[in-house]
Amino acid sequence: MTGCDPGSIGGFNVSWGLSVPAVDDMDEVTVIPEQSEQEGLPQEGGDRYYCRVCGALITTGGERTEIDGGHAHTFVNPAGYIFRIGCFRSAPGCLIIGEPTREYSWFAGRFWRLAACALCTTHLGWAYGNRETREFFGLILDRLRRGEGD
Repeated sequence: MTGCDPGSIGGFNVSWGLSVPAVDDMDEVTVIPEQSEQEGLPQEGGDRYYCRVCGALITTGGERTEIDGGHAHTFVNPAGYIFRIGCFRSAPGCLIIGEPTREYSWFAGRFWRLAACALCTTHLGWAYGNRETREFFGLILDRLRRGEGD
Protein backbone atom coordinates (compact mmCIF):
# COMPACT_ATOMS: atom_id res chain seq x y z
CA MET A 1 0.00 0.00 0.00
CA THR A 2 1.44 3.36 -0.97
CA GLY A 3 -0.34 5.41 1.65
CA CYS A 4 -3.44 7.43 2.27
CA ASP A 5 -3.57 11.12 1.47
CA PRO A 6 -6.27 12.32 3.85
CA GLY A 7 -6.24 15.80 2.33
CA SER A 8 -7.46 14.45 -1.01
CA ILE A 9 -10.81 13.10 0.18
CA GLY A 10 -13.24 15.30 -1.71
CA GLY A 11 -15.84 17.18 0.27
CA PHE A 12 -14.44 16.29 3.68
CA ASN A 13 -12.95 18.76 6.15
CA VAL A 14 -9.84 16.65 6.78
CA SER A 15 -6.95 18.86 5.70
CA TRP A 16 -5.33 19.15 9.13
CA GLY A 17 -1.71 18.61 8.07
CA LEU A 18 -2.16 14.85 7.91
CA SER A 19 -0.97 14.28 4.37
CA VAL A 20 2.47 12.76 4.69
CA PRO A 21 4.83 10.79 2.45
CA ALA A 22 4.93 7.01 2.77
CA VAL A 23 7.61 5.65 5.09
CA ASP A 24 8.02 2.52 7.15
CA ASP A 25 10.22 3.98 9.91
CA MET A 26 8.30 4.41 13.18
CA ASP A 27 11.15 6.62 14.50
CA GLU A 28 9.55 9.48 12.56
CA VAL A 29 6.57 9.66 14.95
CA THR A 30 6.94 11.73 18.12
CA VAL A 31 5.08 10.76 21.28
CA ILE A 32 4.66 13.33 24.05
CA PRO A 33 4.22 11.72 27.48
CA GLU A 34 1.10 12.74 29.38
CA GLN A 35 1.67 14.44 32.72
CA SER A 36 -1.84 13.74 33.94
CA GLU A 37 -3.84 11.21 31.95
CA GLN A 38 -7.10 12.12 33.70
CA GLU A 39 -6.82 15.91 33.94
CA GLY A 40 -9.94 17.57 32.59
CA LEU A 41 -11.47 14.31 31.43
CA PRO A 42 -14.91 13.16 32.56
CA GLN A 43 -15.13 10.03 34.69
CA GLU A 44 -18.87 9.38 34.56
CA GLY A 45 -20.31 6.99 31.98
CA GLY A 46 -23.35 9.26 31.44
CA ASP A 47 -21.30 12.05 29.90
CA ARG A 48 -21.75 12.56 26.17
CA TYR A 49 -19.28 13.84 23.62
CA TYR A 50 -20.57 16.05 20.80
CA CYS A 51 -18.93 17.41 17.65
CA ARG A 52 -17.72 20.90 18.53
CA VAL A 53 -18.64 22.15 15.02
CA CYS A 54 -22.22 20.91 14.50
CA GLY A 55 -23.28 19.49 17.89
CA ALA A 56 -23.91 15.92 16.68
CA LEU A 57 -23.61 13.20 19.34
CA ILE A 58 -20.38 11.27 18.71
CA THR A 59 -19.94 8.92 21.70
CA THR A 60 -20.45 8.62 25.45
CA GLY A 61 -18.22 8.51 28.51
CA GLY A 62 -19.19 4.86 28.96
CA GLU A 63 -17.20 4.09 25.79
CA ARG A 64 -13.93 5.46 27.21
CA THR A 65 -11.14 2.89 27.21
CA GLU A 66 -7.46 2.66 28.01
CA ILE A 67 -5.04 1.78 25.24
CA ASP A 68 -1.30 1.35 25.85
CA GLY A 69 -1.73 2.32 29.51
CA GLY A 70 -4.03 5.33 29.27
CA HIS A 71 -7.20 6.93 27.93
CA ALA A 72 -5.58 10.23 26.86
CA HIS A 73 -2.48 10.48 24.69
CA THR A 74 -0.65 13.40 23.07
CA PHE A 75 1.12 12.86 19.76
CA VAL A 76 2.89 14.94 17.12
CA ASN A 77 2.39 13.92 13.51
CA PRO A 78 5.22 14.14 10.93
CA ALA A 79 3.95 17.55 9.78
CA GLY A 80 4.42 18.89 13.32
CA TYR A 81 0.74 19.09 14.33
CA ILE A 82 0.06 18.19 17.97
CA PHE A 83 -3.01 16.11 18.79
CA ARG A 84 -4.39 15.23 22.23
CA ILE A 85 -6.66 12.25 21.76
CA GLY A 86 -8.92 10.18 23.97
CA CYS A 87 -9.53 6.49 23.30
CA PHE A 88 -13.09 5.17 22.96
CA ARG A 89 -14.36 1.63 22.23
CA SER A 90 -16.95 2.99 19.82
CA ALA A 91 -18.06 6.28 18.29
CA PRO A 92 -21.39 5.76 16.52
CA GLY A 93 -21.44 9.41 15.43
CA CYS A 94 -18.30 8.96 13.32
CA LEU A 95 -17.95 8.14 9.66
CA ILE A 96 -14.82 6.09 8.90
CA ILE A 97 -12.96 7.23 5.78
CA GLY A 98 -10.18 5.77 3.63
CA GLU A 99 -8.22 2.58 3.39
CA PRO A 100 -6.44 1.19 6.46
CA THR A 101 -2.76 2.11 6.72
CA ARG A 102 0.01 1.58 9.26
CA GLU A 103 2.04 4.57 8.11
CA TYR A 104 2.90 6.79 11.07
CA SER A 105 0.54 4.84 13.33
CA TRP A 106 0.67 6.12 16.90
CA PHE A 107 -0.28 2.67 18.19
CA ALA A 108 2.27 0.00 17.28
CA GLY A 109 1.00 -2.75 15.02
CA ARG A 110 -2.38 -1.10 14.41
CA PHE A 111 -3.79 0.27 11.20
CA TRP A 112 -5.68 3.58 11.18
CA ARG A 113 -8.37 5.23 9.10
CA LEU A 114 -9.77 8.75 9.41
CA ALA A 115 -12.83 9.31 11.60
CA ALA A 116 -15.07 12.26 10.75
CA CYS A 117 -18.35 13.54 12.16
CA ALA A 118 -21.09 11.67 10.30
CA LEU A 119 -23.20 14.85 10.15
CA CYS A 120 -20.78 17.64 9.16
CA THR A 121 -17.70 15.58 8.12
CA THR A 122 -15.27 17.49 10.38
CA HIS A 123 -12.17 15.40 11.05
CA LEU A 124 -12.51 14.13 14.65
CA GLY A 125 -9.72 11.56 14.84
CA TRP A 126 -8.91 8.04 13.76
CA ALA A 127 -10.31 4.50 13.94
CA TYR A 128 -7.64 1.95 14.89
CA GLY A 129 -7.51 -1.81 14.44
CA ASN A 130 -6.26 -4.42 12.04
CA ARG A 131 -7.21 -4.56 8.37
CA GLU A 132 -10.58 -6.23 9.02
CA THR A 133 -11.59 -5.21 12.55
CA ARG A 134 -11.92 -1.84 14.27
CA GLU A 135 -10.62 -1.98 17.86
CA PHE A 136 -11.07 1.61 19.08
CA PHE A 137 -11.29 5.28 18.15
CA GLY A 138 -8.67 7.90 18.98
CA LEU A 139 -10.73 11.12 19.04
CA ILE A 140 -9.20 14.61 19.14
CA LEU A 141 -10.40 15.94 22.47
CA ASP A 142 -10.47 19.64 21.57
CA ARG A 143 -12.76 18.87 18.62
CA LEU A 144 -15.36 17.43 21.00
CA ARG A 145 -17.67 19.16 23.45
CA ARG A 146 -18.66 17.28 26.58
CA GLY A 147 -22.21 17.43 27.90
CA GLU A 148 -24.23 15.63 30.53
CA GLY A 149 -26.41 12.65 29.59
CA ASP A 150 -30.19 12.73 29.66
